[in-house]
Amino acid sequence: MQDSNATQDRSLEVSRQIDALLAEVNEQLARTEALYEQIGVRPEDATRFLQSGRISPVEREQTERELTAFRDEVENEARQAVELAKSQQSGGRVRVSSKRIRI
Repeated sequence: MQDSNATQDRSLEVSRQIDALLAEVNEQLARTEALYEQIGVRPEDATRFLQSGRISPVEREQTERELTAFRDEVENEARQAVELAKSQQSGGRVRVSSKRIRI
């Protein structure tokens, strides 16, 4: 019973740490968005630029692929970090949160 309580305590602590990290990430994203707003760059500006005709269709497709790959990579790395942290703290049991990090 004591091992079960210790495992549960560790799991709760890992969950708290993960929630704190996600809060930090979201805070940094909010700061980044505020900076972009301050300097006049909006999230849709990149999309509008890609569709503006100022770059060739080949360059546009390449840029879109790179952006998609970057987003996928960041999301995958975040998911793996959460899984690793949980598995190290919970003796191999992994339960990944469904929270998504906004990019």
